[in-house]
Amino acid sequence: MISFAFALSPEEAIVFVSNKNNYLLPGEDAGIQQPQVMIKNSGSNYWVVAVLKDNVVNLYVPINNELSEVETGDVSVRKLFETNIVITKITQLKSGGYGLSWPFSFTNRTIFTDFFTEFSNKSNSLIVVSTRMKEIATKDSLKLEALANDVKKGYEELSLLSKQIAEGVDGARIFEEEYLLDPDTNQTEDYKKYFEDYFSTMDLYREKYKSLELLINELDRGIAALPSTDLSLAEQQALRKNIKFPNTIGKLNGLFLDSDQLKTVIGTVFNYVPTIEGMVLNFRTRITRNNTWKTIYGPNQKINKVNSSFNSIYDSAEFILREDNVDKWIDQDAVEALKINWNQTKTRFANLDYIKALESANKSEKNILTIIDKGLTPPTDQSNDLLIQIITLLVIALIIIFAYENFYLKKKKSKEEGLNEPENYGLH
Repeated sequence: MISFAFALSPEEAIVFVSNKNNYLLPGEDAGIQQPQVMIKNSGSNYWVVAVLKDNVVNLYVPINNELSEVETGDVSVRKLFETNIVITKITQLKSGGYGLSWPFSFTNRTIFTDFFTEFSNKSNSLIVVSTRMKEIATKDSLKLEALANDVKKGYEELSLLSKQIAEGVDGARIFEEEYLLDPDTNQTEDYKKYFEDYFSTMDLYREKYKSLELLINELDRGIAALPSTDLSLAEQQALRKNIKFPNTIGKLNGLFLDSDQLKTVIGTVFNYVPTIEGMVLNFRTRITRNNTWKTIYGPNQKINKVNSSFNSIYDSAEFILREDNVDKWIDQDAVEALKINWNQTKTRFANLDYIKALESANKSEKNILTIIDKGLTPPTDQSNDLLIQIITLLVIALIIIFAYENFYLKKKKSKEEGLNEPENYGLH
């Protein structure tokens, strides 16, 4: 792994993934999503860099901030991915359309604190109703007394649930603020439980509310049906007012609707298992890609030891196979092998077959070591060539002179001898 002696800033973490290493495919970008905070895991802080294409996250790359290394441990990787998914999606939801109806808020706490007080007051009001029905002491009124006690109990249960929700919301709000500012993978399940507790309590709250609503309506009809001889119209109206829900009850239907919608949305946030599995597989592939890339383009001590002019497989192969160099190496068999292996390395890497590309790169390295170890063909000595040319010319000149002497001079001599011979006259 590539290491640095200092902790990384968010910008440096992005550069680490996109420039100093090669985790990205063409067309992808690296970035750190909001809330742009480090995630704690097993006592260490991590930047989780998102790799995106067309604003869709393909995978995450977790970097240990203190060591400036990519985390590869399976358990840690999964926990970091899970936590990053949660904090980024929750941040998006809170800053979007769900922000005003977010359950863990001062507003929600205030609403349920008010319900606690109002339902508690209503419960006390039912004492008056129950007492009056008992005083009338008819068969119908005594039934209504029992019903009034049930309504009183229903208000008490809602009051206690309101207090429980208000306190739970406040605890969850404080936890959420701290979690989103300083997330820890060990707290992600705790955060999930706050939502589960809230939604389950809201479901129970709605159930109690609906049951109480039926009791209130039944009690209201019963009081309205009592004869005026038992209960005056004015007293009847006062008692019926005592049993009815407070005016603020209209808020509950909106809260129930918000709860149902958020329950579905939050369920998708924490249902990260399918997403995680795909990302982990993709991450493993990118680790192989980066390791292969570093083998091809990174410093190579073996090659550099043989010839300090060469630093990497890439530099060496490209130089050896350059058109004006390729024929100058002594070991041309190794050069031919390098042509094949180096071409396979580049093709396989481009086709995302990183394991095969690594195999070809290792073969290329062996070819390169052989080629540069045996070196270049020694250049011809130019001075010797000139001497040979001069000697050749001298030899040719001597041959010409010799031929001249043996042909031309002899011919000339033969002519002269012919002129000096006496004429042969005939006898008369």
